[in-house]
Amino acid sequence: MKIRGVYSLPLGCYLTRYKIDYWMIPAIEIKRSKGISRGKTDKNDSKDIAFYTLTHLHKLRLTQLPELSLMELKLLFTEREKTT
Repeated sequence: MKIRGVYSLPLGCYLTRYKIDYWMIPAIEIKRSKGISRGKTDKNDSKDIAFYTLTHLHKLRLTQLPELSLMELKLLFTEREKTT
């Protein structure tokens, strides 16, 4: 899932609202950690994510969404950049 993307933001809001701990990891970080592999499937991706989580648990930090006002400001800035 792309961090701060179309799917992750609503999911992050939901998890935060119900006080469920979670973390988001950049996909490229997981990809680089596993080296060269063949056969990209959802099943293999799930195993790679689980393995990465277990082996890097000591350095994972819980994700916290920015304040609502900051997210709104970023959205406005993005929209402004599109128009110029």
